[in-house]
Amino acid sequence: MYDPEASLPPPGIPLSSSIERQIAAAFQRHLTQTGEPESFPRVEIGRSESDKFQLVYEFQLDRRHRGEKSEVPCSICTGHKPKFLQGWLAYFPKDRKFRLVGNTCGPKHFGDFKQQKSDLRRRQRTEERRQFLRDNIEIAQLISDRLGEVRNSASMCDKFVAAVERQAPSLYQALKISAARTPATYLVEKTEITSVDLDSERTRTEKRAVSSKIRFFGWELFNARSNCVESFNSANRFLNEEYIANARNILGRSDDVTIDFPSKWRTSRRTLADIERQSEALVQLLSPQGISNFTEWMARDDNPVQGSVRFENCKLEVSFNKLPRERLDIQIPRSMLVRLPELPSFI
Repeated sequence: MYDPEASLPPPGIPLSSSIERQIAAAFQRHLTQTGEPESFPRVEIGRSESDKFQLVYEFQLDRRHRGEKSEVPCSICTGHKPKFLQGWLAYFPKDRKFRLVGNTCGPKHFGDFKQQKSDLRRRQRTEERRQFLRDNIEIAQLISDRLGEVRNSASMCDKFVAAVERQAPSLYQALKISAARTPATYLVEKTEITSVDLDSERTRTEKRAVSSKIRFFGWELFNARSNCVESFNSANRFLNEEYIANARNILGRSDDVTIDFPSKWRTSRRTLADIERQSEALVQLLSPQGISNFTEWMARDDNPVQGSVRFENCKLEVSFNKLPRERLDIQIPRSMLVRLPELPSFI
């Protein structure tokens, strides 16, 4: 069992930040194993002769994990009866003891308790951010080193969507209007509506059927996805070389970490993952198997909008028998057909 005796400073001296972190980590492990803060070494169930204290760790207990015990006994109240599940481990420098302070008696009996809580949370937040940097600074560097490839893929995705929008405006608009609908829904609507003898109704239904199939094979890029470069720039704000160098400098100092690295880097990584998925969807669509699947579907006898698909020398051509004006004719850069290397994720 951990014994903080050897690491405690002389009487009257508060804990240093490094010793406080060690004790907080040991106390957290103790709670995980036992659910009993009162059995942690050097915890005194009794009042101190001094009002000077230092909050070390904030905890919230689950009654179900305390067996026959209920609340934690209060170190301040007369009789020290069980009283709380939410509280703090506090260090009293004068007698070098720890005491458990509850969420009711703490603010009631200590005038600077609110400030102590605020200071503790600030220290804990700084330590969490420092630990995140220690665990992830090299991962961030690796992601940053590969961002050039992500930028290229983002640019290619945007250019592809722009080309499709430019060459097939009515098909694009039909898909945008019905982007939230599933392919299965379209097929049901196709069966119902094509029984109506109205050319305009059939045409609209056929367009939707084509749109649904294109979307099914990965063309969800149509659906307001022509902002990959904008998304990349947003992620790159926090994963560029300058920002990572700043993070390394912060690790070498002892002051507060005011930048929320965990939130900013994880959000940026999710943004990059969206670009990865869109790029992969396009690669799959333009792969030999993707083109084969699309060609097979377009040639089926039960397809209400038959047509043909060709993909040669990086040129995609899609034509529709019943929609002669809706033709896609797009030159694909070879770099678009290359899969992105998988980027690591933060710990």
